[in-house]
Amino acid sequence: TVELYEDQTYTNLKKTKTADIDNLDSPLTFEFNELTPNTTYYYRIFANIKSGNDTYTKTELYDYKASGELVIDPNKSASTLGKNEILKSVDAYYTITSGTSSYSKKTITVNTKLLDINDYKLVYSITDSSNNVIQNKEITEFSDIVEFSFDIGDTYVFGNSENRITIEAITTDGKNNGLELYNENFVPHLNGDNSIVELREPQLRIGNLTTEIVNDESSYTLSFNAEVSDIDFVIKDAKYFVNVQDDSGQNISPVGYELNDNGDAEIGISGGVSGKELVYKGLSPNTLYYISITADTFMNNASLSDKNVRVIEEEQINTGSSYNLQLGTGTLSVKEGNVLSIEYTGASNLDKITKLDVNLRKNNRFFGNFEIEGSNLDFTYDGSKWHLNMAFNNAGDTISSNDRVHVSITYYANDIFGVNGPFAKGITYANYNN
Repeated sequence: TVELYEDQTYTNLKKTKTADIDNLDSPLTFEFNELTPNTTYYYRIFANIKSGNDTYTKTELYDYKASGELVIDPNKSASTLGKNEILKSVDAYYTITSGTSSYSKKTITVNTKLLDINDYKLVYSITDSSNNVIQNKEITEFSDIVEFSFDIGDTYVFGNSENRITIEAITTDGKNNGLELYNENFVPHLNGDNSIVELREPQLRIGNLTTEIVNDESSYTLSFNAEVSDIDFVIKDAKYFVNVQDDSGQNISPVGYELNDNGDAEIGISGGVSGKELVYKGLSPNTLYYISITADTFMNNASLSDKNVRVIEEEQINTGSSYNLQLGTGTLSVKEGNVLSIEYTGASNLDKITKLDVNLRKNNRFFGNFEIEGSNLDFTYDGSKWHLNMAFNNAGDTISSNDRVHVSITYYANDIFGVNGPFAKGITYANYNN
C-alpha cells in the first residue's frame, strides 16, 4: 500500500493505492493521476505482514543495511512538474508582408520552446497596456516547439513595452488544474533582427536626374527616376506623390500622368518597392526646377506622438542656357606674335559661338576694339578643355607677356530658336591678379 500526502507531517492524505505481490522479483509500480502541478507530495509505503498467529499487521517499510543503518529516508517525496521543468523559452517577433487584399499584412508570431509536452494543454493570453485582449489562443496538440501567428492590423503599437504574454498549462486529466508558465511584458522584434522593434520610414530617392536640350522643339527635357523602398509597408493608400515646379511655382506635368488637385503626379506602389522613370518636356531654358517625392505614412510606433509622418526627398536642377553652351572659367595668357590665348575649364560646345566683340586694354590703356567671326574664330578642344587663340594687329603696336592685359568679350551664338544674338556680354579676363 502506498499513501500519498500533501504535507510532510502526513496529516492530509491525498490518495491511496494498493497492490498484491505476486512475484518478489518483479517491481511494483504505483501511478497517481489528477494531481496538482508544481506540487511536492510525500508518500509512505506499507505492507501487510503476517505474524506468527496468522494475523496481518500493516507495517511501514524502510530499507536498512546489515548494520541497521537506514538506507532510504522515511520522509519520501516526489514533485509534479513545475514551470522550470516545462518551459524553456518564449520569443515574439513581427513580420510585415504585402497583403493579398490590402497593401500590407502585419502579423506577430509567438514561439515557445518546451522541455516536457505530456498531459497538458497550453492557453495563451496576449493583452495590451490597458489589459485589452489582443489575442487568446488554446493549443491542445503540439511538440516541443509551439508557434502560432495572428494578424495585428494598424491598431497594434510597435515598440510598446506594456504588452503582456500569459501562458498557462492546463492538465488534461479532467481536473483542469492550471500552472502559470509565463506572465511577462514583451516587445516583439522584427523577424530576423532582435534590434529592430519599431516601424521604419520608407526610403525615397531621386536618381539619374538629367536635362537635355531638344533643338527641334526649342526646349529642354527633364528626366529622373522616382525610387521608393517601403520595407515595412507604412505608406498610406499604397501611393506616393511626385512634384516638379519651376521657379515661379508653376506645377509641371510628366509625360503620361495627370496632376491631382495639389499639382502632384500620383504613383502607386505594390510589394513595398517602386521605381518609375518620369519625363518632363517643353521646359524653359535658364530656369530652376524644384523636384520632390512625398509619401504620407502611418507608423504606429510607441516613440512617435504623431503617428502620421510625411517623408520627403527633394532635389533641384537648372536647365542650361538657351544657347546650349557653357563658358566655364577662362584663364588668359599672352603668346608670341600679338596672340592672346584663353583656356576654358568647365566649358561646353564653344564651337557653336559665331562671333566675338573684343575690347582690349594694355597696361591700363585702351588698345582697341576688334570683331572676330567666321574663319578667324580659332576655338579648339583637347578632350578636356576648350582653347581660344586671338591674334591682334594695331598699327604696329605689340603685346608681350610682360604687359598687363585686360580683355572684355561679348560672345554671340545661335540660340535654340535659331536667333543669333549675344550669348554672354562683358565677360572679362586678365593676365594679372587672376
